[in-house]
Amino acid sequence: MQSKQKKMTEFGQFHILKIGAKYIHAELTGSTKNYQSQILKNPVVSDIEIGETVFLRVKDQSIKSGFGTKVIFEPIERLTDQNEIEKYILAERKRVAEIYIQAAQDNLNKGWYSGDAIEKALLFSASRPTYKTINIELRHKRLSNIIHACCSYEYKTTEQFIRLCASASEMYQDEQLLNDLELKQFEQDIITIQSDFDLAKKAFAKNTHEYLNQLKGLLKK
Repeated sequence: MQSKQKKMTEFGQFHILKIGAKYIHAELTGSTKNYQSQILKNPVVSDIEIGETVFLRVKDQSIKSGFGTKVIFEPIERLTDQNEIEKYILAERKRVAEIYIQAAQDNLNKGWYSGDAIEKALLFSASRPTYKTINIELRHKRLSNIIHACCSYEYKTTEQFIRLCASASEMYQDEQLLNDLELKQFEQDIITIQSDFDLAKKAFAKNTHEYLNQLKGLLKK
């Protein structure tokens, strides 16, 4: 069953893998990963060859079913002018960046401090000067979330807590080096986290030592 979503004419960079009777099988190069796709054969791609990498304006004709999505594109135009290709590439990067930024903002508002969307949004927003303010906002919220997670963590002698504190301390130190966030509000919490972190490491080392001694005692019997 074909998706009811409105079909949009988009741009893509395709590496040609195989040419069939009806479809050209290609790898669609994405901003974050590559996708296997099929291109409908028509006069726009009549002279295409296996192994080529081509830039196409396409219309999304993908078909969704209970088994997943069959990614199909109808070629509208083959692009060869480098300036025009650059224009489409920049537009595509902007589109992908905004998708990840929105997802990251949603996740950060839930209290998350890590995840693929957050990492990708930070990467995209850091690479574009126009996203500087958004990048700062994302990093500030991420730091706030991980510090809150450390301070509210119940089991403060566990290995999980030690890893969480280490991540929070490392993130805070990175932000000190970048020096474009207001960090004063976090100073007292970081002191508390460092103190709990040190106590947790000592307790974990003690428990590990006692466990090893018990194990040695059992082995001697």
